Amino acid sequence: MKEEAVKRVMSGIPASQVARELDINVNSFYTWKQRYMKHPEQPFVGSGKLHKEDEEKRQLRQRIKELERENEFLKKASAFFAKSLK
Repeated sequence: MKEEAVKRVMSGIPASQVARELDINVNSFYTWKQRYMKHPEQPFVGSGKLHKEDEEKRQLRQRIKELERENEFLKKASAFFAKSLK
């Protein structure tokens, strides 16, 4: 429905008319259009799915958090062993 609405407006039908026909706020339509223009191959992902770039960012953030936890553990361990050597 969203993709079809965007394509109708891009073909020349006024956005206000399409929004009225679908009984949606015209601002919602412009959000749809923006998403379509940014990711025309998969503009309306949902149900927990992300665009490829967004999924990669999410995975990288998780990896950074994991590495930060490991780094913190190693700092504590090295401090513990340094005390026992004195």
